[in-house]
Amino acid sequence: ADATRNLNESRAKLNRDLAESERILTSSTASFAEKTKALDRVGKAEAKQTSEELANAKKKLKAIDDQNKLSDSSSEALQSRSEAQIAVFELEQKSVEDRRKVSDFQKTLQGEEQTRLKTINDEEKVRLKAVNDAAVLAAKTKKEADAKAIQDGIDKRKKEAQDRQDIAVA
Repeated sequence: ADATRNLNESRAKLNRDLAESERILTSSTASFAEKTKALDRVGKAEAKQTSEELANAKKKLKAIDDQNKLSDSSSEALQSRSEAQIAVFELEQKSVEDRRKVSDFQKTLQGEEQTRLKTINDEEKVRLKAVNDAAVLAAKTKKEADAKAIQDGIDKRKKEAQDRQDIAVA
């Protein structure tokens, strides 16, 4: 009875803590590290609680079995054993479901983080391409300006030479 009462209190406290962890896990502002830490905390706490509840349920089932061995098994005793066995099966199922839920959420978190990192990487590639394109354009523009300046210099010298030749002929 004390063990059951303690487990019930522990479950209530865990449920309260799980609500806070769930808030973090579903928050759009929580970081990947915060979410991972909260999920790890949830997984460990839930596993510990379920393990203790399962151990208690198995102990209760064993006590009922031991009691039934000592006396005739009345329909009430058989019903009590059946309920205890069902509780064990349900806790075993809950344990498997909890582990699967934590694993699925971990996969979801990993996927979200990979998507976030890919988006950052893609944005960085776009930014770097824009910077590179600007640098190429600047170099091309400078090259064209330099070529024009050289050509203007050549044209100017040709004109000066032509003017000198025209003066010499006249």
